[in-house]
Amino acid sequence: MREAITLQNTGTTLGVPLLREGVAVGTITLGRQRVEPFTERQIELVRSFADQAVIAIENTRLLTELRESLEQQQAIAEVLGVINSSPGELQPVFDVILEKAHSLCGIASGSLELYDGETFRSVAEHGLPDDFARQLREGYPAAEHPATRSLIGGERFSHIVDIRQFDHPIFRAASERGFRTVLFVPLRREHALLGMIVRSPRGPRLLGQRHCTVGEFRGASGHCDGQCGTKSARGRPSCASPSTTWATGWRCSTVRCGLPR
Repeated sequence: MREAITLQNTGTTLGVPLLREGVAVGTITLGRQRVEPFTERQIELVRSFADQAVIAIENTRLLTELRESLEQQQAIAEVLGVINSSPGELQPVFDVILEKAHSLCGIASGSLELYDGETFRSVAEHGLPDDFARQLREGYPAAEHPATRSLIGGERFSHIVDIRQFDHPIFRAASERGFRTVLFVPLRREHALLGMIVRSPRGPRLLGQRHCTVGEFRGASGHCDGQCGTKSARGRPSCASPSTTWATGWRCSTVRCGLPR
């Protein structure tokens, strides 16, 4: 700021903060070349503009939150619709959950993977090369994976900015296909780890709060008693009982990654 003032030959400056509930969210800065204090009337006028700017910012934030909430509710309704129309058939549920989780965040690639206590195995993929999807469906030990260890330990998410920093076969395969940054979000029921949703853009890219809006499994009314992953006649994962549901407690929540939107 001081360098800019010097370059512009500014003699007098005025800065008025944009305050929302006592917290600064920005500033209005004025300057003029001659050295002359701003009058009280001028300062009050700028303060009124600052107040109006804060109102506009807050209205925009509320409208954005409302729009995102409506999008999430629509996604949940579509997931529940698939659940109701596919009793005992998990594959359509997995597919739509992954699709909606990615579309809400603007991410085109990733997977939904289940955890059996030792191994993570993909049951749905979106935007991944076929050979890499097959590798994920074959499964891999959870304890050896750099990201899943933290999820097993109870972390709300694992965010790896550059997977090339780790020597792991899944990361090597992903890196060879152009993936760099990956976000892993757990699927839990009553604190028990059931699986995770994995999302990744192509190339290096920080994932912000919008990308961390995720679908969580909370309080599902049914369960699979560890039998998820058994094959139906169509070769897809299914539950032992046709009446069993998987995700009636599915909801969206926001994980704050500590990164910019």
